[in-house]
Amino acid sequence: MRLQDEPPARLVSSPYLRCVQTLEPTAIGLALPIETTDLLAEGAGGDGAAELLLSLARSGSIAYCTHGDVVFEVASLVASTGVALDGPRDVPVASAWLFDVDDGRFVGARFVEQPPR
Repeated sequence: MRLQDEPPARLVSSPYLRCVQTLEPTAIGLALPIETTDLLAEGAGGDGAAELLLSLARSGSIAYCTHGDVVFEVASLVASTGVALDGPRDVPVASAWLFDVDDGRFVGARFVEQPPR
């Protein structure tokens, strides 16, 4: 699945410049603003990021940009609820996960391979 298959309704990023830059082409293409939050900043931990993702899921599909440590912690938290992870927790830089949310809880998590360059 790619963003063109299901365009996000919102773009949310760590305030770090590299994350904002990662979402800029999508923001331009979809004419959406990039919202920033410290909950996705490097070192922020997974608890706040996971709660943010759950709360934002109510507004439709979102694309977010964060850092490897935060993604690892969110994936670990999701797995601890009994959701099977379809992919590795320790993922490479510039990787993507699709977290499925239903009724305010995580119900699925799929790793998305990077497209060939």
